[in-house]
Amino acid sequence: MPLGPTPPWPLVCGSEIATVREESNDLTLRALVTGAEHGADLSVSWVSIDGQHRRLLTRRSTRVYLVESGTINLQIEDGPVHTAQAGDLVVIPRASAYELAGTATYFVLNAPAFVDGDDEYVAPADGTCSTMRCHDDRRSS
Repeated sequence: MPLGPTPPWPLVCGSEIATVREESNDLTLRALVTGAEHGADLSVSWVSIDGQHRRLLTRRSTRVYLVESGTINLQIEDGPVHTAQAGDLVVIPRASAYELAGTATYFVLNAPAFVDGDDEYVAPADGTCSTMRCHDDRRSS
């Protein structure tokens, strides 16, 4: 006996889903599994980034990043900068400010599912520049 309703979608074909460009976060994404279409428990997006994602938090969801290819640097709250590469998984607890930068493709899973307005963009605690951008500037000098 099934545990819930039988979904009308046996397979999500990512190549058939339109990409959306987010210039302000240097990325392109495909919303593969959405709360509106698949239920409120989970959403999944495929993302390609080449640059910096603004510092943000979400109060509703725990967020999981699964790196498919390339490398991203992530900082959660004011902790150390961690480097994640292909095959690595990063869990961002709900209500934790974080940011990331790099050149990579990855999947983002939200539980419960992402809804418009979930992302809150926030300034670094010191009020100066992006902590990641400062980190990048120190490496290049």
